[in-house]
Amino acid sequence: SHDTLIQNARTSGGGGSAMEQDVAQEIGESAREHTAYGTAANAYRRVQNSTKRDSFPLLLFRLGQVQQSLGNYAEAADLYERFIVTSPDASEAELNEAEDNLISCEWAQDRLSRRRD
Repeated sequence: SHDTLIQNARTSGGGGSAMEQDVAQEIGESAREHTAYGTAANAYRRVQNSTKRDSFPLLLFRLGQVQQSLGNYAEAADLYERFIVTSPDASEAELNEAEDNLISCEWAQDRLSRRRD
Protein backbone atom coordinates (compact mmCIF):
# COMPACT_ATOMS: atom_id res chain seq x y z
CA SER A 1 0.00 0.00 0.00
CA HIS A 2 0.97 3.65 -0.26
CA ASP A 3 1.32 3.90 3.53
CA THR A 4 3.72 0.95 3.64
CA LEU A 5 5.88 2.52 0.94
CA ILE A 6 5.96 5.82 2.84
CA GLN A 7 6.87 4.04 6.08
CA ASN A 8 9.67 2.14 4.31
CA ALA A 9 11.00 5.39 2.87
CA ARG A 10 10.88 7.00 6.36
CA THR A 11 12.76 4.20 8.06
CA SER A 12 15.47 3.96 5.43
CA GLY A 13 17.36 6.68 7.32
CA GLY A 14 18.40 10.28 6.80
CA GLY A 15 16.80 12.44 4.16
CA GLY A 16 16.62 9.48 1.80
CA SER A 17 18.13 9.02 -1.59
CA ALA A 18 17.08 10.98 -4.63
CA MET A 19 15.31 7.85 -5.83
CA GLU A 20 13.38 7.57 -2.54
CA GLN A 21 12.34 11.21 -2.89
CA ASP A 22 11.15 10.55 -6.45
CA VAL A 23 9.16 7.58 -5.16
CA ALA A 24 7.65 9.76 -2.41
CA GLN A 25 6.62 12.32 -5.04
CA GLU A 26 5.04 9.63 -7.20
CA ILE A 27 3.24 8.17 -4.19
CA GLY A 28 1.92 11.61 -3.32
CA GLU A 29 0.62 12.19 -6.83
CA SER A 30 -0.97 8.74 -7.04
CA ALA A 31 -2.53 8.96 -3.57
CA ARG A 32 -3.96 12.44 -4.28
CA GLU A 33 -5.47 11.26 -7.56
CA HIS A 34 -7.08 8.34 -5.74
CA THR A 35 -8.37 10.50 -2.86
CA ALA A 36 -6.01 8.97 -0.28
CA TYR A 37 -5.36 12.46 1.05
CA GLY A 38 -3.64 11.51 4.31
CA THR A 39 -1.17 9.34 2.43
CA ALA A 40 -0.66 12.07 -0.15
CA ALA A 41 0.01 14.64 2.58
CA ASN A 42 2.63 12.38 4.17
CA ALA A 43 4.35 11.76 0.85
CA TYR A 44 4.35 15.44 -0.13
CA ARG A 45 5.71 16.40 3.30
CA ARG A 46 8.55 13.93 2.75
CA VAL A 47 9.37 15.66 -0.53
CA GLN A 48 9.00 19.09 1.09
CA ASN A 49 11.58 18.15 3.74
CA SER A 50 14.04 16.84 1.18
CA THR A 51 16.60 18.38 -1.12
CA LYS A 52 14.34 17.42 -4.07
CA ARG A 53 11.61 19.95 -3.22
CA ASP A 54 12.86 22.42 -5.82
CA SER A 55 12.44 19.81 -8.56
CA PHE A 56 8.69 19.65 -7.82
CA PRO A 57 7.43 23.17 -8.61
CA LEU A 58 3.79 22.26 -7.89
CA LEU A 59 4.55 20.96 -4.40
CA LEU A 60 2.90 23.82 -2.48
CA PHE A 61 -0.09 23.75 -4.82
CA ARG A 62 -0.53 19.98 -4.44
CA LEU A 63 -0.13 20.20 -0.65
CA GLY A 64 -2.77 22.93 -0.68
CA GLN A 65 -5.17 20.71 -2.62
CA VAL A 66 -4.64 17.84 -0.21
CA GLN A 67 -5.06 20.00 2.90
CA GLN A 68 -8.18 21.56 1.42
CA SER A 69 -9.60 18.11 0.74
CA LEU A 70 -8.82 17.14 4.35
CA GLY A 71 -10.73 20.21 5.59
CA ASN A 72 -7.59 21.97 6.83
CA TYR A 73 -8.60 25.26 5.23
CA ALA A 74 -6.21 27.58 7.07
CA GLU A 75 -3.19 25.46 6.17
CA ALA A 76 -4.42 25.05 2.59
CA ALA A 77 -4.92 28.82 2.23
CA ASP A 78 -1.37 29.42 3.49
CA LEU A 79 0.02 26.88 1.01
CA TYR A 80 -1.90 28.37 -1.91
CA GLU A 81 -0.75 31.86 -0.98
CA ARG A 82 2.87 30.71 -0.75
CA PHE A 83 2.52 28.96 -4.12
CA ILE A 84 1.15 32.11 -5.79
CA VAL A 85 3.90 34.31 -4.34
CA THR A 86 6.83 31.95 -4.93
CA SER A 87 5.91 30.39 -8.29
CA PRO A 88 6.29 33.03 -10.99
CA ASP A 89 6.91 30.32 -13.60
CA ALA A 90 3.62 28.53 -12.91
CA SER A 91 1.11 28.51 -15.73
CA GLU A 92 -1.71 31.02 -15.73
CA ALA A 93 -4.18 28.14 -15.27
CA GLU A 94 -2.30 26.86 -12.19
CA LEU A 95 -2.11 30.33 -10.66
CA ASN A 96 -5.81 30.97 -11.38
CA GLU A 97 -6.77 27.64 -9.80
CA ALA A 98 -4.61 28.39 -6.76
CA GLU A 99 -6.29 31.81 -6.40
CA ASP A 100 -9.77 30.27 -6.75
CA ASN A 101 -8.90 27.59 -4.19
CA LEU A 102 -7.48 30.23 -1.84
CA ILE A 103 -10.77 32.14 -2.02
CA SER A 104 -12.71 28.92 -1.40
CA CYS A 105 -10.58 28.11 1.65
CA GLU A 106 -11.04 31.59 3.07
CA TRP A 107 -14.79 31.30 2.52
CA ALA A 108 -14.87 27.87 4.21
CA GLN A 109 -12.89 29.21 7.18
CA ASP A 110 -15.34 32.08 7.52
CA ARG A 111 -18.35 29.75 7.36
CA LEU A 112 -16.84 27.42 9.95
CA SER A 113 -16.04 30.27 12.31
CA ARG A 114 -19.61 31.60 12.01
CA ARG A 115 -21.00 28.17 12.79
CA ARG A 116 -18.92 28.04 15.98
CA ASP A 117 -20.21 31.44 17.18
